[in-house]
Amino acid sequence: MVEGMMYFMNYDYRIKLKEKLISELSIAKVLFDKKMIDEEEFKRVSERVSKDPQYSDYVEKASDIAWTQLALIIEAEIEEHGAYKNRRIIFNPTDKYGNIFCDLVLLSKNNIHAIKIVSMECDFVEPAESKEMMNIGYKVVDKFLSQTSSDTIDLTVVQPNLLISTGCRVKIDSLLDKFDNRLLQ
Repeated sequence: MVEGMMYFMNYDYRIKLKEKLISELSIAKVLFDKKMIDEEEFKRVSERVSKDPQYSDYVEKASDIAWTQLALIIEAEIEEHGAYKNRRIIFNPTDKYGNIFCDLVLLSKNNIHAIKIVSMECDFVEPAESKEMMNIGYKVVDKFLSQTSSDTIDLTVVQPNLLISTGCRVKIDSLLDKFDNRLLQ
C-alpha cells in the first residue's frame, strides 16, 4: 500500500517538474521573441532546461506550443489596448511569501491580464470555474491593483497539451466578493 502511494507521489512530482520546465522554456522563448532578453541569456536558460533529467521531446514541443499561444495573447493585448507604452510584462510574479503564483501578468493603466500555463492537465480547464485561477486572480489583484484603473481582470489558461487557450474576464469587485464570502464561511 505504501509503495503504491509513493509511486503516485513520485509520479505527481515528476509531472510538476515537467510542467515547470515547459513554463520556463516557453517564457524564455517569449522573452527572446519580444527582445526582452539577449541570445546568450536565452541559450543559458535553454541549456539549463535541456540538462534537466525530466527534459524530453514532449517538453520541447509543449513549450513551442505554449510560446506560440503566449505570443498570440500578447499581440492581441497590444491590438486591444494599444502599444506597450506604460505597460509591464511580469514573468513569474511572486506573492508576499515568495511563491510564484502564475506564469505571466500583463499590466497597463487600464488592464490586468493573468496567464497560467497548465501543460499536464488532461481535462479542459475553464478559468471562470477554476478555483486555482480565481485564486491567481485574487493574488494578482492584491499585488497589482494599485498600478491600474481597470475594474476587470482577464484570466487565461494556456494548455499546450490540448492545443488550446481559454480565458475569461472577471469584474474585480465580484472576485473580491467571492473571497470575502469564502473567508466568512
